Amino acid sequence: MASEGFFVIQKVYYYHQDIGRLYVDEVVEYCQLETFSARCRQGDVVVMTTARFGRMRFGRCIDASAYSDSIIKQDDRTIGCYADVQDYADRTCSGKTACDIAVPNRDLLSTRPCVSQLTMYFEAAYICVSGEFCG
Repeated sequence: MASEGFFVIQKVYYYHQDIGRLYVDEVVEYCQLETFSARCRQGDVVVMTTARFGRMRFGRCIDASAYSDSIIKQDDRTIGCYADVQDYADRTCSGKTACDIAVPNRDLLSTRPCVSQLTMYFEAAYICVSGEFCG
């Protein structure tokens, strides 16, 4: 059972995992079979700032050249469909020093934001927070 209390924020660090240094948090796409990994320095914890699963836009995970305009216009669940999975990401990552979310996974797929046959991806951002647990 989790202990009750609150977290006193002393300092907020922005960390960009791909370049391994403090940085402004930025939304990053995680494609099929990739893993979102949040890591903070010792004594800091992850705070998720964004988490979505679906087909938000064309980009690194979904190549626009593979789709014709007529397919996109026929069904608005082809692109622009997503579920806000912030609660899931918070339960999995927020308050921890490190966490991983595999893409896809049962929890993400259960949100069913798009036509199930389509490839979906996860996009997320987080910050590292330094503080003290008061409980």
